Amino acid sequence: VGTPKYEKMGEFAFQEIKEFVLPDGIRKMETVLQAKFSPGKYLAEVEVEYGGKSLTKYQKEFFVK
Repeated sequence: VGTPKYEKMGEFAFQEIKEFVLPDGIRKMETVLQAKFSPGKYLAEVEVEYGGKSLTKYQKEFFVK
């Protein structure tokens, strides 16, 4: 019980995408993080600057066995 504590593993930037993505559209972006993850539970956070008033943010929890 309590607030989980997370350690930052790394940070990277995707290449800028110059094509338009319409509302409800999907743009797939991939990259490789060079860090090796030990087995455990992790939280990935993504912030995207899309030209609006604020960044769009997404979090995804994942596990490494």
